[in-house]
Amino acid sequence: MTALANPMTFDEALRQCGVTDRTLTPGEKEALDRWGYAVFHNVIDDDWLAEMRAAFEKALAEGKRHGIHVQLSLDEPAFDRVYTQPKVLAAAHHVLRRPLKMGCAIGRDPAKGHGQQALHADWPHVAHAPALMVTSLWLLDDYTSDNGPTRIVPGSHRVPNALPKSMAQPESQHRDQQFVIAPAGSVLVFNSYLLHSGTRNRSGGRRRVLQCAFAGREPAPLPQATPVIPERLSPAAHCILGGD
Repeated sequence: MTALANPMTFDEALRQCGVTDRTLTPGEKEALDRWGYAVFHNVIDDDWLAEMRAAFEKALAEGKRHGIHVQLSLDEPAFDRVYTQPKVLAAAHHVLRRPLKMGCAIGRDPAKGHGQQALHADWPHVAHAPALMVTSLWLLDDYTSDNGPTRIVPGSHRVPNALPKSMAQPESQHRDQQFVIAPAGSVLVFNSYLLHSGTRNRSGGRRRVLQCAFAGREPAPLPQATPVIPERLSPAAHCILGGD
């Protein structure tokens, strides 16, 4: 990667991506604050969806599956628009409330009978601490009731240590849990403190998702090193991915 001669500031990157105070509706902001998540429909149009699915299948054909996870590459142009999508960036910025960067993306593709996880948060919640991460799940297939949709516990991001020990097993059912049912092309965005998990793919239907995490531009908590960013990407994308 060649360093940019004039690195872009984060605020400039947001403007270049089309993010303004009005990118999110008041209802979407309230959902992120009150419930800890939001689902944005029709983010991925049909042509882009076909390109992303093809890139996903290429990774599978190259043997990049590891269990339910699929290693994806920034070298695939099909993912270029992920890094600068205004609605998703606005949601992550609204939750984190500070300059952010996106970590490397990974695919998830649970086969029939797989995908069940215990409820968990992506980061331990310390009382009065700001959000440290935001997770986005880009749905490449419909989330149906029986192909392993994500389950969430609305509002759990506001309660430190919200998960009782009795809920620590994958088969445990939380009384307040809900399943995210949404069409392909949608994006689920949630606070890292929100209790959530994958569920078992009972039907065997495809349930491919692209998972991308956001965090503050400080060194922690994203563990990944700054990725090698393709030079074809815009200065705004370089900034969002943590490049110089």
